[in-house]
Amino acid sequence: MSQQGSTGAGSKACVPVSRQAEDMDQLHGPNAFIGLNRRGLLSTTEMLLQQVRSKPNTTWKRVTSFGNQFKDIINGRSELAPDKKDKRFEDVTWQENGLYRKALQTYLAASMEINQWLDDIDINDHDRSRANYLLSLAIDALSPSNLPTNPVAIKRAIETGGASAVQGVRNLWDDFRNNGSLPLQVDKSRFRLGENVARTPGKVVYRHAMFELIQYLPQSEKVREKPLLISPPQINKFYIFDLSERASLVDHYLKAGFQVFIVSWRNPDKKFAYWGLESYVEALESAVDVTCAISETESCNVMGGCSGGITLSVLVGYLAAKKKSTINSLTLLVCILDPSAETSLGLFASGEAIDYARKYSQKKGVLSGNDFARTFSWLRPNDLIWNYWVNNYLLGKKPPAFDILFWNCDTTNIPAQLHSDFLDLFVHDDQIAKGKMKIGGYAIDLQEINVDLFSVAGVTDHITPWQGCYQTANLFGGRKTFVLSNSGHIQSILNPPGNPKAKFFVNDEMPPSPTQWKAEANLQEGSWWASWEAWLNQRSGELVEAKSQLGNNHFQPLEDAPGSYVMKGYKATRKDNG
Repeated sequence: MSQQGSTGAGSKACVPVSRQAEDMDQLHGPNAFIGLNRRGLLSTTEMLLQQVRSKPNTTWKRVTSFGNQFKDIINGRSELAPDKKDKRFEDVTWQENGLYRKALQTYLAASMEINQWLDDIDINDHDRSRANYLLSLAIDALSPSNLPTNPVAIKRAIETGGASAVQGVRNLWDDFRNNGSLPLQVDKSRFRLGENVARTPGKVVYRHAMFELIQYLPQSEKVREKPLLISPPQINKFYIFDLSERASLVDHYLKAGFQVFIVSWRNPDKKFAYWGLESYVEALESAVDVTCAISETESCNVMGGCSGGITLSVLVGYLAAKKKSTINSLTLLVCILDPSAETSLGLFASGEAIDYARKYSQKKGVLSGNDFARTFSWLRPNDLIWNYWVNNYLLGKKPPAFDILFWNCDTTNIPAQLHSDFLDLFVHDDQIAKGKMKIGGYAIDLQEINVDLFSVAGVTDHITPWQGCYQTANLFGGRKTFVLSNSGHIQSILNPPGNPKAKFFVNDEMPPSPTQWKAEANLQEGSWWASWEAWLNQRSGELVEAKSQLGNNHFQPLEDAPGSYVMKGYKATRKDNG
């Protein structure tokens, strides 16, 4: 996407400095399963330097253009201004103070010319995407808002008599020691599992070496006979689906008359390095069996998000191959199974990088959840790094107490074998999409899955872009419903009714092209939760009397929700972070 060229005297341009912020639909970055590979970044840097050497005229053109813009800036003739949505430069000092205005305009002019230079050089699309990501990192990092001269920081230092600056240095040192040198994103002290997050009443009714199964207390006199079983991502804790009173998918569907069960994955350490995708599929099969046994039904509805949806999809294919009909319907949230889709997953995924990532986790026994979270942060550095750099260090404040960020920072390790399996799945070979995967000796063919599918994606999802989610939905046999929410990766899931900004696209048809699907889709106001509720009601059987006791004679309650597995991980996190 081209930037504007040089601007003459008296011209005005609102410049999107970082293209990551400019077009989230086309965001590219490192694969979270591979991490920020240094060699990939170095090779991209070398490629850019080679372009500078081999195309001096192209480079000089942009340098000359910058020089002309700089003259206008110095002489007060430039009207360059940041995008109105760019919160980094909201303070009036950036416009009203001549020195600050000139510094900001110089930054905008330089970043604009760098982006224009990238458009001018002759490289392939893959190299351009890698170069765009690398240059965006540099442009974002060099923003004048990140410097101690930030006017908001100076005002706060004066107001606090320098105390904010001292506290900022303390925060910086604490994060250097305890948070991998990245700024802390959330004040964890305000949250307690089972109290103000993961608070919906329920019981652990089954404990497996790999997970705990939670059954929630019904909140209606009658419930649908077929239960809903939720499979969360293995890379995060389950309570994204029961985050808080205002945003709990679990609580909402309990009140709507559904029986709800959820899997709480164990946070593995290196002694469980051998747990792979097949292990998780077999464990999830036992969760389905227990759910059906307690509910006294032959089948249940299942829903999975992100990597939990991947595992669930493989399970449904595995059960279909075994002719075992315990799955009634399948719902996938922000889930990609087809690596041929245009996503950011393979941008720096060279064979060497994949091998290194695989060996790294095999040596450690796990891929650390903290490593995973750091890679995600570098996908959106302005939002997830530099925003907190300013807040924590320049302003000397605590990070906000935000429940979604609390959950996001409560990470889970990935066993080395599962990490290796995901690398094979996403980057090395599209096993599921081409029907090459085998579990327990059974070939997984998604076209043989004839249960109804409900798939949800987010327009601005930077982790699992919606086009890839759409192509994934089309891999399945059976009737399919695809919904496109107007949100990102997490907000697409946490989208309860009552949000005035909530919208989603729907289309009764499923053409091969996601672009065609969206062009022909209808935009509806409100949350997709209501649409899914109606869809799920049609597939959940008759209304029956709700049981006052959870579990049954064979699977008796072990303890209150949210259970031990998630609490142990939570306590360790609190201790590690003081």
